[in-house]
Amino acid sequence: MTEKEFSIITRGSLKEAIDKASLQIGIELPTQNIRLTSLTATLAEGWEAATDFLVSQMYYGEDKILPCADLVVDGFDKETTTIKLFIANYPPGPFGLNWNGGIGPYLKMVNSDLFAQKD
Repeated sequence: MTEKEFSIITRGSLKEAIDKASLQIGIELPTQNIRLTSLTATLAEGWEAATDFLVSQMYYGEDKILPCADLVVDGFDKETTTIKLFIANYPPGPFGLNWNGGIGPYLKMVNSDLFAQKD
């Protein structure tokens, strides 16, 4: 898989994480802007910067892609959805299925605190 192809999949995975969270919590989350965070810091702000950051951390070559990263929708405000990133410490390998059968390395999850916001 080329870096450009992986970038397209990465951007789509970010969008899919937001869409999945919207369905799960019953609130349409904003997609105008995204913020990618770790436990302690903001890693990237905006679609392009978040995509580029993820690709820089996950893609090491056509057959050297880290196999697992959690994208946890963690919060939102009027225009921005925040996604917390956790990259598993596994060696890179060819692009393929993740541990739960999804295509690619990204697992999409929702912070359970967001379920309380729909009430």
